[in-house]
Amino acid sequence: MNRRNLWWLVVVAGLLFWWFSQPVAVLPTQIAPLVTPVQPQPVTQAKAEQQGTQLVEVKEQLPEELQQSFALVAQSYAAEVAAPAYARPLTVADVQLLQPNQFFAQSIPVAGGGSIRLEASQYRFSYPEQVRVSLVSSGIALTEVQVQLVALQQEKVLITAALQGLDGRYDAVLSPEPDWDGELEVRFSFEHQGEQQQLQTAIEYSQPVAEITAVGSPSAVGADLVIPLHISVKQAGFYRLRANLFSQTQQPLAQLTATDKLGSGPQQLQLKVHKTVLAGRAGPYWLKTFVLEKMSASPAEPTRYGKSAEPEYAVEYMSLDALSDEPVEMSAEEQQRLELLQKLAGQ
Repeated sequence: MNRRNLWWLVVVAGLLFWWFSQPVAVLPTQIAPLVTPVQPQPVTQAKAEQQGTQLVEVKEQLPEELQQSFALVAQSYAAEVAAPAYARPLTVADVQLLQPNQFFAQSIPVAGGGSIRLEASQYRFSYPEQVRVSLVSSGIALTEVQVQLVALQQEKVLITAALQGLDGRYDAVLSPEPDWDGELEVRFSFEHQGEQQQLQTAIEYSQPVAEITAVGSPSAVGADLVIPLHISVKQAGFYRLRANLFSQTQQPLAQLTATDKLGSGPQQLQLKVHKTVLAGRAGPYWLKTFVLEKMSASPAEPTRYGKSAEPEYAVEYMSLDALSDEPVEMSAEEQQRLELLQKLAGQ
């Protein structure tokens, strides 16, 4: 789910919470009459004006605190849609967007004191990457430490290895086989105070269905800087590519997104970034942090992933003067949502 739809869910949830939290008088003798379903009628101009009046009435009934909350949501949503959905501005605070493949380790307290945690070099791996994982203990002594890698779908043990620790750290480097694919589980087993215990976590391993091989020369199309990416596709399908754009000094600028249906063989996806997002920061730029997905065509089909031949690519310099000054255009849906938020906020 993208951030723009998330804003809308927040609004709807807020309205529903307020609506259903209001006291309702119910007569014990009330009986719901039988009604005959009717076909929905088209919305006329008069009906639209009536609905607008009803919206104003609802807004006037909202408590001042809720209106203030909607004012903040409206302000944030306006800033969100000020940039196009295909080029979301980035800052150093957007950790999850800047490091989408980061594995977040959590320490687990152990009875009697101390803690343990499971670490991994990343969450998603592509063949032939090695799986690097570690078990780290703090303040406790572990014995008989062992690691297993299990293919969850087949419940098949792929690797079992005994580990020797150093200062409470047990590192494992697991070399892949060509048939590794899908969700895997890392399981560390150990003894502590005479009891056998286990700590596990899930990771993903994929056989790449496509590979980014190069970045082409950018071009100007209206107010957009268009950056073509060359992709070698093994499995045809509908693909989504996300990549982060950085300045020459490695400052994050924007997350770029492109989707398209690709056939097998040499293909191309075009990333775009609007002139307003670049805010006068001329190139050259760098593209990195790629997430290339082959989208699922059905609930039974898992999302498959591609990879990039290089971790980053330089984007050739192109003067921003070649781009026009056309403003970002909101979609009709985004405009309606913003207007609704502003009305609910009393603006």
